[in-house]
Amino acid sequence: MRVCMLTTSFPRFQGDYAGVFIFRFCRALSSLGVSVSVISPGDKGALPSEKMAGCNVYRFSYFIPKSWQVLAYGSGGIPSNLKKNPWLLFQIPFFLFAFIVKGYQVVKNADIVHAHWIYSGFIAWMLKEIHGTPFIVSLLGSDVRFAEKRLISRMLALWILKQATLITTVSQEFRTWAIEQGIPEDRVHRVLNGVDLSIRKAEENTSLKCRLLFVGNLVPEKGVRYLIEAMIKIFNSEKDVHLTFVGDGRERKKLQALVQKHGLDDAVDFVGAQSPDQVPIWMCQSDCLVLPSLAEGMPNVVLEAMACGLPVVASDLPGIREVVKEGETGFLLRTQDSNHLAEKLLEIVRNKPLRMRMGAKGRSLITEMELGWDQMAIRYQEVYQKVYDESVSVGRGRKKDA
Repeated sequence: MRVCMLTTSFPRFQGDYAGVFIFRFCRALSSLGVSVSVISPGDKGALPSEKMAGCNVYRFSYFIPKSWQVLAYGSGGIPSNLKKNPWLLFQIPFFLFAFIVKGYQVVKNADIVHAHWIYSGFIAWMLKEIHGTPFIVSLLGSDVRFAEKRLISRMLALWILKQATLITTVSQEFRTWAIEQGIPEDRVHRVLNGVDLSIRKAEENTSLKCRLLFVGNLVPEKGVRYLIEAMIKIFNSEKDVHLTFVGDGRERKKLQALVQKHGLDDAVDFVGAQSPDQVPIWMCQSDCLVLPSLAEGMPNVVLEAMACGLPVVASDLPGIREVVKEGETGFLLRTQDSNHLAEKLLEIVRNKPLRMRMGAKGRSLITEMELGWDQMAIRYQEVYQKVYDESVSVGRGRKKDA
């Protein structure tokens, strides 16, 4: 089976954090014998093509000079970049054209096109019209939120989904959403993200009562301001608690100023964006993951933390609710409520046996759900075969050696 991935974010070099989920997924597929090609945006210093983890990676340039190619990468990706720099809208036509051209060159050798993010599905549809290659679209979360905000975006998203041979979602919430938009149930499959099940937290000697961890982009949508406000309240009664922010973003300077203003410099660290291999190390050195987001799909960081044996304190959102069980694997929060966040974190901080039980329960749940990367790759391999067989049977695809 030959699969071509279309993605707006993929590692630009070894150890890059951009698109690491897609990278790990492709690596797992490749290990199963699937021939994987990846098409992604270029960036300053990134090679136009290379072999990564057994996959052929092709990057397209979409603007001159290359140093001005700033639409795709950075904290929050394309939506965040457009919000910060509206002038980047000018680059979108060039971006789409270059994406299609590169796709035309690569997809002719593929059996299946897999578009990550709804709007990559538009490129997949164009390539289907040219080459006749069936395509699937994966809903990741931010694309659904973006579609819900504007009528034109919503209309385009629904049109793309109706053209797709099959749709996958990272949560039941998004599967339900797609079905409510008129997509037949049998064309929408829920496939949860994969995680590394080989990493597990080991208890360490430490003088701190509790080590809290946030991993993600430092943007308003992640609710990071409420976490700092909660930390201010916690520090009034518990001094031996430490919070580490792993990630970067446009809120970082504001958050650091707030920390400094309230004298929390010794209690809060900002370590910036870390390589994908470093994130599990931070998790294994922590006692609890905190994610007070305003909106999420099925955040991989939650699954990774649970796989490491950490309890999770996160917003009470549909995707998160699928794995974080109140009082069992963590606590669910009211969004934008720093008082509630502080209350739940104090329970975690003051009750070590509780957080250890929650962490162990979360680890067991992830194992029971079979969320390893290889298991995820096997589920997708079955999806690809289904799409390929259907395409051949109705004469929409080109018969090839699978």
